[in-house]
Amino acid sequence: MRRGIVNPLPNYITVGRKIFLVRRQRDITLRDFSKMTGLSHSNIHRIEHGNVHSKDETLEKLLGALNLDFLSDESKEILFDSIYQEIFPTILYFDYAKARELAAPLIEDESFYLKSSRFLEYHLIMFMVIIYTQSHWEKVDYYYEACEIMEPFYGFERREWFKLMKAMYLFKKNREKESLAFINEQLEIMKSTHYKAMLYYLKGELLLKDYTQYNAALENFDASQKYFEEHSSFRRSNHVKAVKQRAYIYLYRFDDFNRYFNQSLQYAKQSGDFELYYYSHLNKAIYHNLLEEYEKALEHLKYCKTRNESYYFNRIFALYRLIRDDEASREIAKFKRADLNVISPLTNAFISLVEKGIANDMDDTYMEACIAFADQAIAEKNYVLIKNGVSLLTRILKIKRKYKEAYQYSAKMLQIVETIN
Repeated sequence: MRRGIVNPLPNYITVGRKIFLVRRQRDITLRDFSKMTGLSHSNIHRIEHGNVHSKDETLEKLLGALNLDFLSDESKEILFDSIYQEIFPTILYFDYAKARELAAPLIEDESFYLKSSRFLEYHLIMFMVIIYTQSHWEKVDYYYEACEIMEPFYGFERREWFKLMKAMYLFKKNREKESLAFINEQLEIMKSTHYKAMLYYLKGELLLKDYTQYNAALENFDASQKYFEEHSSFRRSNHVKAVKQRAYIYLYRFDDFNRYFNQSLQYAKQSGDFELYYYSHLNKAIYHNLLEEYEKALEHLKYCKTRNESYYFNRIFALYRLIRDDEASREIAKFKRADLNVISPLTNAFISLVEKGIANDMDDTYMEACIAFADQAIAEKNYVLIKNGVSLLTRILKIKRKYKEAYQYSAKMLQIVETIN
């Protein structure tokens, strides 16, 4: 039996789910747990799934075998319920700063909530907050695994929501092949068209990393935009349009790009969506490849609330292109201190390449690093990083009078452009 029990047990369904979660987390089989408790494995299965109204003595015996207690505190549970109702719409409207603020008191009392009767909902909230805001990212694997264990207890709508969160989790963990396979599977069976819109968006983002898939990426963005607009989710629809701008640039469809750029910029100004305003200018910088456009991108970066991989990559590269080496070095230092756990290895490699170039772009080791990076980017079919990497590489090869090698990489770049067209 457990020692020092001062709190009454919650209802038998909640207790059963807690036993199921902890038993699975500790990798204890039903048959082993049956031996530990003296209860039949079939009876334990029924208790875990809430199919039998067991006596408190039986539940206590199961909890005692796992050394578990339930904690209760009326004020904390009232606080939890109020935050639980508010945090979902807050994230839906992109207010991630407020979401982090709302979650802060829950995180502070995490040890209580994980032992309270609200443990299932607490896992769900934390998984969602971490996925969207990337705060406390070091805990994302724990919450993902716990939510996946508890999936049998979710209703249909919540199960679909979890499938969407799982797709986002795999995407942000850079598990690209696994993510794409899972998204394709879910698109076949997902009923919620709003969740489908997000899945099509994620699939488009994944395909946009491979220059041979740009047209397929655009098709998925079109489907995502259509579903978002059917749900009157115009802010999300406009963010899809902003990403489509990049696809149009890479496909050399500049008329379509300019049309969407003007639409996005107008929407951003009207709605005060500074993050979209920044991405619009950044797209324009990519389109024109002009120094003044990089200046505009930098000017509006200060309005970009999210300090993610894209933010640092684009800011560092823009400063480097503008030959503002000291500022670029300071931004690289900030990038390293930011401790972003979802950086793609290729982006990390490129920022290291920029850092080497700032230190000494005439050194042979820098040339070798450029060659290694360009080859890696070409192998992974990442057009943006191929273009940036080959641009740096051909410049240094020409300076080193290695014209044959420079021509070879320029020819590879031309072949890639022709493939896209």
